[in-house]
Formats: sequence, C-alpha cells, structure tokens
Amino acid sequence: FIGLAGHRAQGTARIIESGGKRYLPFESDFRVTNGPDLFVYLGRNGAYDPNARLAALKGNEGSQNYELPPNIDLATHDAVWVWCRAFSVPFGVAKFE
Repeated sequence: FIGLAGHRAQGTARIIESGGKRYLPFESDFRVTNGPDLFVYLGRNGAYDPNARLAALKGNEGSQNYELPPNIDLATHDAVWVWCRAFSVPFGVAKFE
C-alpha cells in the first residue's frame, strides 16, 4: 500500500483462493490513516471502481480479510483501494503484481 491525498498507508495485501472462494487478506504490516466512512474497493487503470466495493474497512491497522464476490472479475482490476466515501478521497492503494 501507498498513501494518497496526504494520507499515509503501508503494508501488503494479496489474493488467495480457499474452498472455492477468493479472499483479499491485508497482512499484519497494514496501516492507513484513520478516517470516516472508509471502504475497501478494487480499482483499475489508476482509479477506484465504485462498482467493486468489497466492504467497510475493518480497521486502520493490522491483519484483516475480505471475501471477493464471485461476480468480480480480477482480470479487469489491478489494485485495491481504501476509499473515503464521505469525502470522495482515496486514502491508499496497492497495485496487484
């Protein structure tokens, strides 16, 4: 993760598959500036995708896990975003490698 719009973010996220489901775990090194109305989205081409909302951010530090809905096509998304819905501001992004 890297911070955006004056916010700090760091850490690692990855995609795993288990039991026929896909998950996006944030590792224990995850940190992001705390803020209101933060959600986890997928994005593409340098922008978050408002149609690819995963869930409300569970916490601004540490390990957490998000299930990817089956209708999300990972071939068309290249990043995970922490997005503030209240102010339409990005807090952090991690590009898929």
